[in-house]
Amino acid sequence: GFSDYSTNITVTNAAPEGARVPVLPGTIDPAVQGRVQTYLEAGQLSYPDSASVVITRNNVIPIGTGTATASRVQVDYPFQFIVLQPVAQLVSSGSTVGAPVSLRATATMRNE
Repeated sequence: GFSDYSTNITVTNAAPEGARVPVLPGTIDPAVQGRVQTYLEAGQLSYPDSASVVITRNNVIPIGTGTATASRVQVDYPFQFIVLQPVAQLVSSGSTVGAPVSLRATATMRNE
C-alpha cells in the first residue's frame, strides 16, 4: 500500500483532474466522477470506488474587474491508518485512534 503522503497527493491531484471535465460544454456529472475514479485507480489507492465526488457548476468567481462562472469539484476519500488502528484496538477495544479520516481536496476551474 501507499504511504499517507502518497495517498494525500493522489487525492489532492484527483480534484483538478476532475475539475477539467465540467468546464467543457455538454459534459455530465458521471463523466467527472469517472475521471476522478480513473485517476485514483491509476494512483493505486486501495479503495478508489469509496471516494465521494461533489460537482458544483456555475459558481461566480471574480476575474479582473468582472466575473465569470467556474465549476468546483470536491473529492473526499476515506483513509485508514494501517498501523495505528490495530495497535490501538489491542490497547483499548473501542479506541477510535487510527479510525478512518476523510482526505478532502477541491479544485475550481473557469468554465469555457
